[in-house]
Amino acid sequence: MSIEIDWDTLRYLPQEPNPELLAQARDAASIVGYDWDNEYHLHARVLAVRALTPGSQLRWYDDYLPEPPPRVYRIDYVSWAVPDEFSLDLLDQVVARVESICIDAVTLAKGDTITYGLGREMNFLSWSDNELPQSLADGPLPQEAMEELVCVLANQWVDELLEHTEGDPACVAHWPSPLREEAEQLIAKHREEYGYGEGDG
Repeated sequence: MSIEIDWDTLRYLPQEPNPELLAQARDAASIVGYDWDNEYHLHARVLAVRALTPGSQLRWYDDYLPEPPPRVYRIDYVSWAVPDEFSLDLLDQVVARVESICIDAVTLAKGDTITYGLGREMNFLSWSDNELPQSLADGPLPQEAMEELVCVLANQWVDELLEHTEGDPACVAHWPSPLREEAEQLIAKHREEYGYGEGDG
């Protein structure tokens, strides 16, 4: 479900989120911040968590909440993901997104941001795709995202790496550390075990 709303009309309570709420928001952002069918999730960072005023809740979500209505939060976040199809231009394929969701406190606390019935269902109330700030578009990949990308390479793309490089580590020389080191180790391990790429041609 995603209810169309006018995000500019939302008003918020003057309160700071506690650590538990921030952790719940990070979990939710990690679930909804990428394409489950075609991408690997790398990292999500919460930018803001704000509680809607009772008036904003009543205006937009009165018909969709149980009684008594739980608090509704707006979560703004940036997420990083990479397509699940391997490419030697790996860093250029990473996608950064800035998005917002409104979600009720009960769903958020239970971790029920996504549920499965006959199919997969996202349980936020509203979703918005926002403009990516230039600082994020031009900035380096966060360390957490890079570390996850290394894990994806090691766990999902070993065969594709060997096929695309033909066992030549020079093919990944343009990759930054630590991604390059991981690729070189995988190639070297394969050479050691199978002799692939040694003496070819």
